[in-house]
Amino acid sequence: MQLNHHTAADAATLAANLARFTADRLQAALAERERVLLVLSGGSTPVPFFEALSRLPLDWSRVVVTLADDRWVPLDHADSNARLVRTHLLQGPAAAATFVPVSSEAPTPTDGQPAIEAELAGLPWPAEVTLFGMGGDGHTASLFPQAPELAAALDDAQAPLTMPVGPRPRRMCRCRA
Repeated sequence: MQLNHHTAADAATLAANLARFTADRLQAALAERERVLLVLSGGSTPVPFFEALSRLPLDWSRVVVTLADDRWVPLDHADSNARLVRTHLLQGPAAAATFVPVSSEAPTPTDGQPAIEAELAGLPWPAEVTLFGMGGDGHTASLFPQAPELAAALDDAQAPLTMPVGPRPRRMCRCRA
C-alpha cells in the first residue's frame, strides 16, 4: 500500500489536486484491468473533492465506488454517506460508475450484513484508491476509539468483512477486503 501526503494553499486547490491524483490512479489501473474500485468515506469535508472528481474525464462505467462505512439510516437520509456520494460524486460523467453502498433498507445492520457482504465480495478488490477521513472524536471508517468492537475490527485474522459498530445510530464498517 502506498500512502500519499498532499498539501495546498487552500481547500479548493487541495480538493482539485486530490481529485486529479485519484483520477490519475484510477486511469492507470483501468489501463491494466477491466474494472477498478474506489473506496470512500463520508462526512462534510470530502464534498469539494467529490464534486471535483465527478467532473474529470474517466471511463466511469468501469469504476466501482463503495464506502468504508455508513450510518444505518435510510439511504436517502441527510446523514447517509450513500446519499452524500450520490449527491456530490455520482453526477455528470461520474454517474456512469457502479455504486455499492454498505447500508440497506434492512431494519438493522445485523439483518443487512449478509447481503452487503455478498455484494462486496464480488467487487474488483483490491481497491485502487481508498480515501479515509477522520471525525473530530478521532474515529475513522466508523472505528471509534474505545469502542467495544474496535479490537475485533482491527484483527486481520478474525475480523469479518463487515460489522455493525459504533454508537447510535449504529454503523456498518467494512473491516477488510
